[in-house]
Amino acid sequence: MKFTMKNIFRDIEENFQAKELVTALVLTGAFLFLAFLGHTRFTTIALVDEHGVTWTIHVSYYGYPYEMIRILNPIGGEQAYGALFAGAGLIQLLWSGLVLDFALYFLLAFAIVYLVKKLRR
Repeated sequence: MKFTMKNIFRDIEENFQAKELVTALVLTGAFLFLAFLGHTRFTTIALVDEHGVTWTIHVSYYGYPYEMIRILNPIGGEQAYGALFAGAGLIQLLWSGLVLDFALYFLLAFAIVYLVKKLRR
């Protein structure tokens, strides 16, 4: 059997139906959730406002291999941005990391589902 792109795409079309696509998407979601739980990076930054007051902000990054979520936690009460509540943080989605992680984990899930389907035949 020759491994040409035409044969590979035909084989994927024959073996990958809606059920396998849903399985790959669920597996992708599981990978993203595990990446969120499995990797955290903490750092601290200092912000200086227009009055010369320095505020210390703790920043948590979540996701692997690309960071998907950033949470800014001010030290103390409503210190930064005026929109933060005491004890809460500002959650930001890092879209480039989220899209890259989704693409990477979808390709991994696609390969796993495809290989399992191929090996069962």
